[in-house]
Amino acid sequence: MTASPDGTTWRQLTTLASDVCFPAICAHADQIIVTFTDAGQFSYQNLWWDDDSPEYRRHFFWPATGSLKYRLSTDGGENWAEPETIEDSGVISSRCVWAPGTIWVVYVKWLGQTTSTALYLTHSVDGGHTWTQPEQITSGEWVDRDPDIAMLEGKVHIAFSRCRRPGNPSSIWLWKQEELLGG
Repeated sequence: MTASPDGTTWRQLTTLASDVCFPAICAHADQIIVTFTDAGQFSYQNLWWDDDSPEYRRHFFWPATGSLKYRLSTDGGENWAEPETIEDSGVISSRCVWAPGTIWVVYVKWLGQTTSTALYLTHSVDGGHTWTQPEQITSGEWVDRDPDIAMLEGKVHIAFSRCRRPGNPSSIWLWKQEELLGG
């Protein structure tokens, strides 16, 4: 939903995608990118104290995975390009930031076990039309999740949660780009 410059009038909602989850958005001038997964279930850690069913815990504790998709607008959200894919499978969630000339996307990828996810980082220097080969930036020996991304002094900084396995206490970690990745 967007507002007039003075914030007094609001435009109707626009459906960008259906049966998807974990949206993220970033913008630069009139260009906007929205990333999301096509898993279709938004149930990340929705457990209540009395939900003891093993089937419920297996299905609802660990989030569904899917492809990492995105949509672009170059006119401030008036029109949107068709969805495109960054990563084909295994993605849980993502975050993005638009730095001068570059869109950075960090995402959580499930590595096939309930005790193993990793963060991946990719970027685009042409407004989201092409993407670099994703780089795994955490080991995959933990459950790394809930990333957020920011730029500071020209380098990517990523804060994320880490725990041994789902349901265990988490700690907050920071990954800092040592040198520009891919230029």
